[in-house]
Amino acid sequence: MFLESQSRGERLCQIFPCSPQNLGVSGRVYTTMQRGSSSQLDYVLVPLGLAVMVGYHVWLLLRIRSRPETTVIGINAVNRRIWVRHIMEDPSGKHAVLAVQTLRNTIMASTVLASVAITLSSLVAALMASGAAAHGGLLLSAPGGGSEAALAAKFLAVLVCFLVAFLLNVQSIRYYSHTGLLVNVPLAAHRRPARAVGYVTAALNRGFYFWSLGVRAYYFSCPVFLWLFGPVPMCASCVAMVAALYFLDVNKEWEDKDDDGSEDEADGDGRSTATVCGGV
Repeated sequence: MFLESQSRGERLCQIFPCSPQNLGVSGRVYTTMQRGSSSQLDYVLVPLGLAVMVGYHVWLLLRIRSRPETTVIGINAVNRRIWVRHIMEDPSGKHAVLAVQTLRNTIMASTVLASVAITLSSLVAALMASGAAAHGGLLLSAPGGGSEAALAAKFLAVLVCFLVAFLLNVQSIRYYSHTGLLVNVPLAAHRRPARAVGYVTAALNRGFYFWSLGVRAYYFSCPVFLWLFGPVPMCASCVAMVAALYFLDVNKEWEDKDDDGSEDEADGDGRSTATVCGGV
């Protein structure tokens, strides 16, 4: 008899929204069992997916600090230092136009990401305030929807991801603006040119680091959004994203092609790659 009522509840879920108001006792029993199994998986798969993401980024941070020449972030930091010295050696010629156009493009990229992040944050907040009340039955009946409190927590996690992405991109714009002024100061005007190049490079690198963190906040919002459909898609997306990020973050060709070990002095003033990337 219980199996008949359960199968009847399954058939009703295929026709009508599976909310407690539309189903009878059998439908409520089936929905309760489904939510219970999903909540049990939440305690296992969600922390596992978060641990995979956090563990990968901890490993990446250690690799950037110990072997920066094998990571894209470390290689870009070295080349940005070379670019800053190249611009500051002749800021009044054609290099000035190059610096302005380059920094303008970076500011525009961060501005677009910040605008999209705050727009998505507003949409999620509006959905939490009004849309959830109107479509709560449909959202709760989704696979892995869980209770109303769990659904609100998931929407809040998505909102936090977008707000963090907005703040990080705003910080990157701040450092880009500082760099736009500092990089146009002639190198000959400084009493200590090496320190001047290091200071301007640090400001530019911080801007790019904040931009990279803002992009990764966007990346992290994808598994959090898939969490709305259950812990299994969330955990699977975390593993797939870490695998994709590994191929995007690691680059061993730079180290392999340099046979004479001269990459540590590629910045032109004797500072090593690890020192240049020390502010990561």
